[in-house]
Amino acid sequence: IVLSGNLLLGIVNDILDFSKVEAGKLKFESIDFNLGHIVEEVFKIIRTRLGGKPVNLYYEIASDVPLGIIGDPPRIKQIFINLLDNAIKFTEKGEIGLSVSLQTSSPPSTSAGKTLRFTIQDTGIGIPESRKNRVFESFAQADISTTRIYGGSGLGLALCKNYVEGMGGQIWVE
Repeated sequence: IVLSGNLLLGIVNDILDFSKVEAGKLKFESIDFNLGHIVEEVFKIIRTRLGGKPVNLYYEIASDVPLGIIGDPPRIKQIFINLLDNAIKFTEKGEIGLSVSLQTSSPPSTSAGKTLRFTIQDTGIGIPESRKNRVFESFAQADISTTRIYGGSGLGLALCKNYVEGMGGQIWVE
């Protein structure tokens, strides 16, 4: 009952946030925070969701990445959680990782003149090339059988896309 209640609460919260985004009512913060602390908090949460799967969960932050950054910590945390939850859902064994590095080829987007690149990798089932363009659409999943086998509402990645773009970033899948 508790697990089902928490899943339902997550879906309701996603729908509420998605509605705010669609209505143009979602405001993003721009405050100082410690990226390392956010990543550590996320991984404490994510480790509990592995459910005994033989999956190595790791993160790495490049040494030249400043840990004190400006942004919207709750939204960044939610992006990480949504993406890592998906990785856990579709990875039965192997590894899931989050890497943070400096993006050097794009124009500066912060007052410090640095743009960060967050990469999440996993050894999961993958996404067919023909379906990659759909994964960030609301209420869409790569395949109907995916919903039947793995569940999900199809909102997590759409929210990630809205959050990332709302903060001036880009998101894609490879």
